[in-house]
Amino acid sequence: LPGRFQDALGQVQSVSGEEEKEEALWEKIESVRHQLTRSLNPAKLTPYLRQCRVIDEQDEEEVLSSCRFPCKSNRTGHLIDILRSRGKRGYEAFLESLEFYYPEQFIRLTGREPAQRCSMILDEEGPEGLTQFLMMEVKKVRAQRQEHLLREHQLQVKNQALEQEQARLEQRLQELLKVQERYQRLREEWDSHSMELLRLKDENYMLAMRYAQLCEEKNMAVLRSRDLQLVVDQLKCKVTSLEEECNLLRKHMSTMPQREAEEQSHSDMVSDLWTENQRLTVSLQELQGRLQVPASETQVPGSEQILLDILEHDWKEAQDDRQELCQKLHSVQNELQWAEELRDKYLQEMEDLQLKYRTLQKDCDLYKHRMNTVLSQLEEIEKERDQAIQSRDGVQLQYSLSLVEKDQYRKRVRTLEEERDKLLSELSKLEGLNSSLEAQVQRYQGTRDMGKKMFTSSHSLCSNLSSTWSLSDNPSPLVAGLTDPLGVSPHNHSGGLTQSEKEINRLSTFPFPPCVGSILRRQREDRCVTCSLPSLSPLGSGTTSASMAGLSSSSSSLNAGRVQSELCLSSLSDRMEPTRRCLPLIYSSLRTLLTSVSLMPGYQPLREALQEGKKIPGDSFYVRANLPLLEQSNPCALCVKCRDILHVTDTMHKGRQEWYCSRVDPLTLRDLDRGTVPNYSRAQQLLKMLEKGQVQGRQRGYRNNVSCGRKQWKMCGVFVGGLGAHSPLPLLSMAFSHLVPYILVHPLVVPGPRPVVLSPGCIVPRLIRNLLDLPNSRQDFHVCPAETLGEEELATTSPQVARGVPQDQQENGKIHTIREAMSKNKHCLLELGVQSVRDLIKSEIYPIVIHVEVTEKNIRRLRSLLGKLGQRDSEVLKLCRSAEQALHSLPCSWARVDPQSWCHAEELVKVVRGCIFQEQTKVVWVEVGEP
Repeated sequence: LPGRFQDALGQVQSVSGEEEKEEALWEKIESVRHQLTRSLNPAKLTPYLRQCRVIDEQDEEEVLSSCRFPCKSNRTGHLIDILRSRGKRGYEAFLESLEFYYPEQFIRLTGREPAQRCSMILDEEGPEGLTQFLMMEVKKVRAQRQEHLLREHQLQVKNQALEQEQARLEQRLQELLKVQERYQRLREEWDSHSMELLRLKDENYMLAMRYAQLCEEKNMAVLRSRDLQLVVDQLKCKVTSLEEECNLLRKHMSTMPQREAEEQSHSDMVSDLWTENQRLTVSLQELQGRLQVPASETQVPGSEQILLDILEHDWKEAQDDRQELCQKLHSVQNELQWAEELRDKYLQEMEDLQLKYRTLQKDCDLYKHRMNTVLSQLEEIEKERDQAIQSRDGVQLQYSLSLVEKDQYRKRVRTLEEERDKLLSELSKLEGLNSSLEAQVQRYQGTRDMGKKMFTSSHSLCSNLSSTWSLSDNPSPLVAGLTDPLGVSPHNHSGGLTQSEKEINRLSTFPFPPCVGSILRRQREDRCVTCSLPSLSPLGSGTTSASMAGLSSSSSSLNAGRVQSELCLSSLSDRMEPTRRCLPLIYSSLRTLLTSVSLMPGYQPLREALQEGKKIPGDSFYVRANLPLLEQSNPCALCVKCRDILHVTDTMHKGRQEWYCSRVDPLTLRDLDRGTVPNYSRAQQLLKMLEKGQVQGRQRGYRNNVSCGRKQWKMCGVFVGGLGAHSPLPLLSMAFSHLVPYILVHPLVVPGPRPVVLSPGCIVPRLIRNLLDLPNSRQDFHVCPAETLGEEELATTSPQVARGVPQDQQENGKIHTIREAMSKNKHCLLELGVQSVRDLIKSEIYPIVIHVEVTEKNIRRLRSLLGKLGQRDSEVLKLCRSAEQALHSLPCSWARVDPQSWCHAEELVKVVRGCIFQEQTKVVWVEVGEP
């Protein structure tokens, strides 16, 4: 037991010794605490101390951000207190931080040179932690270096701006000096007038003094009035002293820089004058009391009464003068205050004018840059004009040659018409020889309708896109008569080599309109180059004149007509193989006839337009984009969103595979921002690659931007027949579909109220009901009953059937109801599908189609509008998305309600109503080929 007691006592003594040693160390730090708190920055020490784990993030935030320690010395002292509570580890970490950041303080405390070992971090975090800490410090130093360089650059820029500002201020100084000279002249005049006023006041004062002396000489005999006269003299002396003080105060006020000191001095002076006035009033009352007492006892002699009246009159004048001086002092104070306000106002106006001057100078520089740009563009336009003039001379020469050839063609046409009548009569006799071909005629009879539809759609799209590359695909009556017995249109032969020619024309540099036959145009012209006229060649660009575009159209018509004739005759010759040896003369005559006759449909409109003096449009048409285009690599590229309307003005911009176009404002039809987009061939290839998902590498960012619009791409099915390797006839079973990146559209302005079709159909009935419940909605909307909206009624009123039916019979059912609502200046609310909307457009009624976009976030808000109860959210979303996909096939424009524009069903009704009125003011964009 004694041994254990001695061990415990030794341990207690050692612990107490260590505590005493630690206290001694901290006392040494406390001895220089004042110097440490003034020189140390806690923000530099806390990261190292937190890395040594002697303080945590809460301690660091308390030291740096606490409101209790507003100054740096307080925060440093609180940090030392926290470290002292940590004991020996806090002392060691504090010394190491001083050794690392403040070596002079470390030397003052310990007397040793700093070694910067960072032993605490090595013990706590290891070498990795030390490396991380040092990297963080290096990053901080680099950041400070970057900030220093940036600040230096900013100072240089600011220095240049200040030099410019100095030059402007020098000029302004010259103007101010002139103003100052004028001010000095006015000031001198004012001083001279002030001196004159003071002189007059002095004269007045001297006169008053002289009058007082005379009064004193008269009143020397009057002993009773001596005291009163002394008081009057004192008052006059005080008045004069006040005048002098007022003059001194006025001079002092003009030189005082601060308004507060002036107001304080004025207020003190006014208070002094007020107290003096009260004191003088009391003394005057006492004197009046003294005078009244003897006057009541004894009668005052006449001379003394006169002197008293004179003294009273003088006192009153002094009182009036004193009051006038107070008023003058007050007016001077007001003038001073007004002058200071004017000075502040003029300084503020000067700053505003300087700011406006800087703004105007920047605008001037911007306008100069714009003018230089416009001048450079004008020079380019002048060069293009000279080139166009040279091209026009060549075209006029070709046009004169074409007029000569036209006369020759007229003579040939007359003779060929006579030969055609003879050949038709002979062909009617040869029908008996074609019995072997009747089986093939029946086999291809069913495919004739599909070929005609395909030809009609492709021809309408091709002929309206660009007049510079128009292709005349209208068959002549003779060709139609030859192909009807066979059941196959001659235009089906034009797409016979699609698969082989697609690779050849894949990177074509010639702009061409988006149609089926456009991809094959170059090879068609190459095949018939031996038959075409040498004086007619395809011309076309946005920089050429209108006559060049018209002549190019006639050249394309010539080549296309020859190709059609060769294809038709080759097919006819294969079918009439049994009689070929017997009819060589008929075959050659028919080929010559078809070659000449097919030239007229494409050449005649050009000739008529030139004779009437009309301008034939060049590369100018409207298209709707079916895919987003965000080419970041090209600075001149136009960022196009899906379903944007573009106005194409140049189909071969700078000789590249680009179209120069501008985005169209849907309200005013004005061209907005301009730029380039890929031509039809490049855009079609890009659309195919994006659809197949083959975009990699440099187009990854582009794919991310385009992915949001891939659901909106429109697939336009166009079927083109292909020629087999060994078959002489076209096979429609080899048809395939093409993606259409652009669609030709044209604007329509509908003056009257248009009918309204809402989508999706699951919310339309209750949405219409809520729309009619709004105030004044019955005056703007009319509901068409659902039972009268049959699908067959629209089909029976199509323009093809309605041509032979009277107007009263055409407008029955839905059409009649809609037209009545339009005549009453009301919007007809309809519950229709996509096919019914198409039928309305065929009837030349263009409805307002509004789709309410439904997402997973807002579907719960539409529960009150759903017709069926118990539907799942996934089913409703599927129906809404299918309805939106169906709207993309409409040949007209439609609107979408943003899901972020409404919060509940009641607000949705108001948003839909506003959207209806907004769409009524817009232009309707309809695809070319529609009514």
